[in-house]
Amino acid sequence: MGGVVEFRCVRALAEQRDNKAVAEQLIDGLGPEAGYRIGYLARYAGLPHAESARLLAIADEIESRQGFGWWFPDEEPDNATAR
Repeated sequence: MGGVVEFRCVRALAEQRDNKAVAEQLIDGLGPEAGYRIGYLARYAGLPHAESARLLAIADEIESRQGFGWWFPDEEPDNATAR
């Protein structure tokens, strides 16, 4: 399992402006599961829509940087065999 990520709450993470910098921090802290963990967190039912959308954008950046991603049941897979 990865190390500790320095954000104290979901809101602080969602409010960060630079997706690339946040993605790098999360990859460093969470390792290969970073995209999955942030994607899962973004789908939390109690999370406001704006924060959820921001976290999904960060998860997309993580997946882009790592070269792989995670499929969630609420998504329509573009090409299920590619992931």
